[in-house]
Amino acid sequence: MILKTHHLLLQVLNTETLTKYKKDLVDLNADEDVRRYYPTGTATEIQTMERMQEFVNLYENQRIPSFIVLDQSGTNFYGRCGFGLLPDGHIEVGYVLHKKFWGKGYATEILKTLLSWAQENLDVPQIIGYAPIDHKASQRVMEKCGMTYFKTEKDPIYGTVCAFYQYVKSL
Repeated sequence: MILKTHHLLLQVLNTETLTKYKKDLVDLNADEDVRRYYPTGTATEIQTMERMQEFVNLYENQRIPSFIVLDQSGTNFYGRCGFGLLPDGHIEVGYVLHKKFWGKGYATEILKTLLSWAQENLDVPQIIGYAPIDHKASQRVMEKCGMTYFKTEKDPIYGTVCAFYQYVKSL
């Protein structure tokens, strides 16, 4: 599966793409600037591959996808994005881009595309997004994409205080 945006291609993360983009994913997760807002900080190769395999399994078992973000030609790696399953059963949406692609509108482009895809393909009433309370750029992206703030509390996985947003699907 490939989703197209105005500037990007989102290619589904499966066993093949995980193998092909392993080094890119490991490098992305090893970047201190990229992982500044992650409570666990940077990730090792083993941690990265374990987490990416979780995303692959989620797609294979429940058809909830994550994607590799590439340029329109499909040759340059920009980051990753997609959906995850929270401990309470809600579906979350997120994205991670190399810092050289920050501030260009790509995060907004990606999130709008993911929410549009979810509207048509995920049988859930809402999609959740969240970011640490001091990560204002991510909060602005969620707001630009029509997600609405609904609470501030500790995230369910790491315990970091976050601003939570939701996208309520239309009927």
